[in-house]
Amino acid sequence: MHPLMVAINRNRFVQLVASNVLGLNAPAIASAEAQYEQMWAQDVVAMLGYHADTSAAAAALSPWGAGPQGNSAGSGQSGTSEMPASGRGPVASAISAGSSAAAGTNISLSNLGFGNTGNGNFGSGNAGDLNLGSGNNGNVNLGSGNNGNVNFGSGNTGNVNLGSGNAGSLNAGSGNAGNNNLGSGNNGDANLGHGNVGSNNFGSGNIGGGNLGFGNAGSNNFGSGNNGSGNLGSGNGGNLNVGFANTGNNNIGFANTGNNNIGIGLTGDNQIGFGGLNSGTGNVGLFNSGSGNTGIFNSGSNNLGWLNSGVGNWGGWNSGMGSTGFGNSGVTSTGFWNSGSYDTGFGNAGSGNAGAFNAGSHNTGWFNSAPAARATTTRATVTSGASTQAT
Repeated sequence: MHPLMVAINRNRFVQLVASNVLGLNAPAIASAEAQYEQMWAQDVVAMLGYHADTSAAAAALSPWGAGPQGNSAGSGQSGTSEMPASGRGPVASAISAGSSAAAGTNISLSNLGFGNTGNGNFGSGNAGDLNLGSGNNGNVNLGSGNNGNVNFGSGNTGNVNLGSGNAGSLNAGSGNAGNNNLGSGNNGDANLGHGNVGSNNFGSGNIGGGNLGFGNAGSNNFGSGNNGSGNLGSGNGGNLNVGFANTGNNNIGFANTGNNNIGIGLTGDNQIGFGGLNSGTGNVGLFNSGSGNTGIFNSGSNNLGWLNSGVGNWGGWNSGMGSTGFGNSGVTSTGFWNSGSYDTGFGNAGSGNAGAFNAGSHNTGWFNSAPAARATTTRATVTSGASTQAT
């Protein structure tokens, strides 16, 4: 496979990962990685053919010590031409060493394919140093089963990452589970978008931490499905509110229900003006905030649609419990930015998982990065000279 084709594939992979802000590039990322694996398969076949041809050519050559037979100079006797024994030892040793190395698996130096263990690598079972693809385990990596160090894509587990099944370190996209994330199934630390659960969030299914938008459920909110803490706008449910479906604490505007209100839905405490537009118990539409809910700014209990934040959920920026679609962040989840618990599709970052950027627990498909495999044991039973083996 021409190196230029490999470079084009890797460049496309990096562009897809870097622009995967809403996770919409996931199928294209998987496709690019599959093409990359096919390139390796073609290279392996080519290397096998090359090895077979060179072995056949080498077998046809005469041994180094056998000279042409004929008459020795100045006599009629036939003889053989040989190298002196003193010159043959080092040469024979070098040939023997070269044959031995050619017959085995790469162990060090420049590597290029097959069972590598260290140094330059390029593809196959790598275990350390500069890698580029296949089963990597450490050092500079770029793609495939990484496990540590600089990574770039595929099953990462730690260190600098940039895309795929990350589980820790500086991440940038895909199934993250901790550290300086930027997008996809986050679970903790600096986040910026998608299935967040804790730390400094910015957008998507938040549950706690610095929030700023979408499914919030607690901490310093700013907008979307809030449920408690600093609020400022959207489905608020308690604490310092300022606008929309407030329910308790220092409210200011819209469907308020209790405490220091100022305007619109009011119901109790230090009120000022208007009234109506649900806020508490039965709800059905608009600025609901608490209990039965059904549509728009809901915040707590049996929700159904939009900025929901807690318990029954169904669709919107849900944040906790029953979930089903979009920003979900915890417990039974189903689709999109889930981050924890029983997940099913996309951003997942821990627990039951099923598909997409999983980063831990029971996984099933895509960039999982945590043990899910069960150990196998092998038994050997010998009966009257016959051997049976089971796993």
